[in-house]
Amino acid sequence: MSDVVDLIRALPPRPAMELMPKPCGDCAVKSGFYAEYSEAFFEMPQDEQLERSKRWFCHNDCNRACRGHADNIGIYW
Repeated sequence: MSDVVDLIRALPPRPAMELMPKPCGDCAVKSGFYAEYSEAFFEMPQDEQLERSKRWFCHNDCNRACRGHADNIGIYW
């Protein structure tokens, strides 16, 4: 596993959140700022991808999960 996956796994747990209805216009994943972190999820098992993605908050609304990340790795809930 990559160092990025290890960093993601070391983050403190957060509650699962509802997914944003669409990516923000300035989405940090879509703009490339967090793309490396998002793409590191492909190294995780699918069930872990989903559970951790539910906890990746949108940079504009910290009470909802990032739609840009979910779209990037092709998961939805």
